Amino acid sequence: MAIPLLPIATLLASETTRMLLRSHDQLLAKYDSTDGLDFNGDELAVIYRILNLDGTTFAATRLPEYRAVISEALREQNKVMTELSGEYLNRVDQSSKLEAMSYLVYNIARIRSPYMLNILVGLSCDNVD
Repeated sequence: MAIPLLPIATLLASETTRMLLRSHDQLLAKYDSTDGLDFNGDELAVIYRILNLDGTTFAATRLPEYRAVISEALREQNKVMTELSGEYLNRVDQSSKLEAMSYLVYNIARIRSPYMLNILVGLSCDNVD
């Protein structure tokens, strides 16, 4: 029995194209804030994987250091994504969707983490014709 294929626009516009969970977004915001925070090694491990940071074991006494690393990584990665998404949207508006997608392919090596890839996928899916 053949599995029916959905039109690509349906697939791309669906929630299934979201790579990270909303809970991941909440964790990133939690550790990037200045609010008080209790140590949780499991949460830190998830965040480090999302941002593609080195580190697999965590100590409670170093929580401020981990938060600083997370904030800096988010700042750096958001800077790159702001540049890529801005140029992508300019090319969609001024040229064509194909030109914009070609730009993303050319710059794909700048994507360093699942966090960044999630933004890229969301951006390109939001602009499906």
